[in-house]
Amino acid sequence: MECRYTINHSFLPRSMFTSGLTESTQKEVRIVGVEAESMDLVLNYAYTSRVVLTEANVQALFTAASIFQIPSIQDQCAKYMISHLDPQNSIGVFIFADHYGHQELGDRSKEYIRKKFLCVTKEQEFLQLTKDQLISILDSDDLNVDREEHVYESIVRWFEHEQDEREGHLPEIFAKCIRFPLMEDAFIEKIPPQFAQAIAKSYVEKGPSSTNGCTQRLGMTASEMIICFDAAHKHSGKKQTVPCLDTVTGRVFKLCKPPNDLREVGILVSPDNDIYIAGGYRPSSSEVSIDHKAENDFWMYDHSTNRWLSKPPLLRARIGCKLVYCCGKMYAIGGRVYEGDGRNSLKSVECYDSRENCWTSVCAMPVAMEFHNAVEYKEKIYVLQVFLCARKDTQTR
Repeated sequence: MECRYTINHSFLPRSMFTSGLTESTQKEVRIVGVEAESMDLVLNYAYTSRVVLTEANVQALFTAASIFQIPSIQDQCAKYMISHLDPQNSIGVFIFADHYGHQELGDRSKEYIRKKFLCVTKEQEFLQLTKDQLISILDSDDLNVDREEHVYESIVRWFEHEQDEREGHLPEIFAKCIRFPLMEDAFIEKIPPQFAQAIAKSYVEKGPSSTNGCTQRLGMTASEMIICFDAAHKHSGKKQTVPCLDTVTGRVFKLCKPPNDLREVGILVSPDNDIYIAGGYRPSSSEVSIDHKAENDFWMYDHSTNRWLSKPPLLRARIGCKLVYCCGKMYAIGGRVYEGDGRNSLKSVECYDSRENCWTSVCAMPVAMEFHNAVEYKEKIYVLQVFLCARKDTQTR
């Protein structure tokens, strides 16, 4: 039996059949470098325009799409990898994007690395960067470090991984990446002779005038802020504002208000200074309404653009839940809803894993709680609730 398949020509590797290559005259072409699963996904996409991406298949599928010259699949894979960036995989994604020359994936992964720099440099993949890749990351005003010494220490760690091969690169890297006027004199005086010599050579390459007027890195200009949510009475009918107070200068700024004017959200500032909000309710147009519909929204604040980025929703809508960061994950705890026979407190708890980019249900609390507080201490979560009891003293005669 002879089987014939009709395949959209836009999914054929054109250069293979139009450039006079051997394959253009062969009846059967052996495709090298494409995994069977990736080939199946490509063919399925050709017929359905749909593809299911996972962390396990996304890079192999990107590679197949590159071979078959399918930019639409490449772009979908790139968006998936961008949305799943974390300190553990960001260097690998950046190296991958650099290899395939994907501009957006390379730029976004590099932005992420600079933002999470101190976490990323602890990863083993950081040591695999080439000299040019390392320079492209470090030579930026947007590097999120509060001290220039961190940049120097990252270079030393990268160098010590392959000393013989990398020693000759040190003067160029120091010249292009280190802003010595921003370093403490006491730190510079303790630099070992091996690196001091490379630094001296870097001054020759860079020139003496380059030491003047160094621009501070992004992390060096950061200020501690006090941010106030729900800065409007919930029954006032007014849209809330989110004032932000600089504790040093006393200046007050306005952050972009939560999407849909959400009220009574769970709020969390992560160790990386990212702001998250979850749950809450949308104000009713009725001034007498007190039974609000709970929402399951989950948002992260983007400092650079002053906007809220949508994240995977909670599994359970909840008003007034508490968000807690513990052991690298976020937890949404308790809260309340208005449904069924009225107002109900919740004892359910769910956990957000940023690497999987999803919520999962975890062990519920022994009792339902609202108007509670939750804190992390020594890798444990403590949930606190105060009960106010009225007591009437009686006088015994």
